[in-house]
Amino acid sequence: MDEMVEQLLRLCATSSTLIAVYDSEDRLRYANDAFRLAFFIDPDETPLWPDLMRRNFELGRGTVIRSSDFDGWLRSTQSRRGKIGYRAFETDLTDGRWLWMTETVQKNGWMLCVAGHRGFST
Repeated sequence: MDEMVEQLLRLCATSSTLIAVYDSEDRLRYANDAFRLAFFIDPDETPLWPDLMRRNFELGRGTVIRSSDFDGWLRSTQSRRGKIGYRAFETDLTDGRWLWMTETVQKNGWMLCVAGHRGFST
């Protein structure tokens, strides 16, 4: 079992698929390099999801947020985030990439986020 967990973590770390785990307080507890690069998260950083979204919105990077009312967008998004066991949606990044994002939530509130590239927009 230990070898399997070690191999799984090694595979996640080197995958180009974006992988992250958030705890029940919506704090980032794990993110592979691909996720950290896409959302501008330092290697030792464990931000709360709303703080990460606000920071990237203010700096014009990460997720494209098409709203002049960030707080309204955040309330709306948080009303859906982590409320059901599984959801999937398309999202785009400021660098032109489109991602297919999935969120899988355990009963204890921990969430696995996985996103695959859908290509570059032109």
